[in-house]
Order: sequence, then C-alpha cells, then structure tokens
Amino acid sequence: MALRRVSNDTNRDGRMDEFDRTTLLLVDLNRRLEGPFLPDGWSTSSADWSADGSFILHTSSPDGRTDGMYTVDANSQNNQLIIYDANVRVRGGRLNNSITRAVYERIASAGPGKSEIWSGVSNVNQSRITDGGPVGDQLPNSLYLVGSDAGPDFSPDGTSVVFRRLTSTAVSGGAWDIMVVPTGGGTPRAIVSGPMLRSDPDWSREGIVFSETNPATGAVDIVIIDPDTAARRVLQSFAAGYRATAPRWITNWPPARSVSVSVSVRVSA
Repeated sequence: MALRRVSNDTNRDGRMDEFDRTTLLLVDLNRRLEGPFLPDGWSTSSADWSADGSFILHTSSPDGRTDGMYTVDANSQNNQLIIYDANVRVRGGRLNNSITRAVYERIASAGPGKSEIWSGVSNVNQSRITDGGPVGDQLPNSLYLVGSDAGPDFSPDGTSVVFRRLTSTAVSGGAWDIMVVPTGGGTPRAIVSGPMLRSDPDWSREGIVFSETNPATGAVDIVIIDPDTAARRVLQSFAAGYRATAPRWITNWPPARSVSVSVSVRVSA
C-alpha cells in the first residue's frame, strides 16, 4: 500500500496539513514494514498505483519547487519526471485502467489559483478537459479558488472523468459538487450538488464513492452514487468529531466491494 504522511509542522503555522512536507511511504501489510519512496526534501500531493501494480504515478514537489508529475517503480527505483512547468502546479494525478493516460488538476500558478482538469502523458501531449466554474474567493488553508475543479478519476471504461468542483467557501472546507464529464471534454453534469464538503471521488464498476460532511451536524457519510441513475447509498456514517476523507475502492481485494477510507478523530483539550 502507498500512503502519504504529514508528521511535522514544517512551515510552522500551527497546523499539519497540505502545506507541510508530505512523505510518500510504501507499506508492506504482510510483513508490517514501511519505508519512504522518495528522498528527503520531497513532498507528495497525490499518489496512484498503476493497474498492474508495477509503478506509482505521483505528483510531488522536490525541494520546494512547484508540483510536477512523476512515475516511480514499485521498488522505489527509477523515479521519472513526466510533466513539469515551473509556473504551474500539477496535482491529484490518476491513471486509467489501461495505463495509457493520466488525468490531473492543473493550477496555472506557483501559488493559489483556479484549478482545471487536464489529461496527458508528457509536456507535449496534454489537453484541458474542464475550465472550472465562475471564479471566487480563495478557500482558506488551501490552494483553490472558488470555481476550481479537483480530485479527478477515470471511469472504469476510460470514457468519462469524475471530479469535484468548489462552488462556495460558506462551509468549512468548502462546498463541493461531484461532476462527470467526457474524457475528451464537454459540458460537465452534476450528479451531486449542494452546500456540503465532499471529498475527492473514486470510480469503480460498483459506483462513485466519496465522503460527505453535513455542516449543520458535523456528521460524515461515506456515499456511493450510481453515475447513470444518481441512486444514492450510504455505506457508513461517522458521528461529529470524526473526519473521514479520501475513500478509495480496493482493486482485486475480496470482498469485491471493499473500500479503503482515511479516518481521524478530533480531540478537544
């Protein structure tokens, strides 16, 4: 398993979040061992295994530079730069099932900006899929302006992309709609909308899974949506005080409908 870990407040702002150095780790569940994929000084904003398990696609910032897209072999060797521009942030990369193309967030700024969804395999072979919504305020403690598109993932057949769009900063963490668009671009359609914090979605043949936080109660649901019918099913609920984020379908792991989710609990002194 690959995971990202923030263990120190490296920018000394009193929080541990996406603005701190984030280490990419390889965890061997059988032997209960873990180790870093990348050298010291690197900070990783996203990671995705290839369908055959041979390598990881990751978006990382080496030594404080803007995020670029890389691949690294499963044994942590052969770290290769795929897409990079010093004036652009590339984040949230995901691979299609055939391992022929990546989809990712692109912010045309070295700092905060409006994120769009792009697809590509190199600096000279990439194209824009979405151009986001109307631009608004910056979401606190993030790189995103209202109107940003983020957290993309391919459909199982590779013909569509699911992502989330920031529509408001009125709720903690921002209000995000879940949307679907053809891989070649076009007009996105919202499959879930409304003033709630929703996590990056993940798409499998079982449906699209994401977490959804109710701003009135603080409760969090892990939700599965059928992209064709918009039928909704709550897989699991967490009470206020818990923060459940980034659910992912587990590939080739019995039972067939297993989902992995990161859960933390806020403890008040």
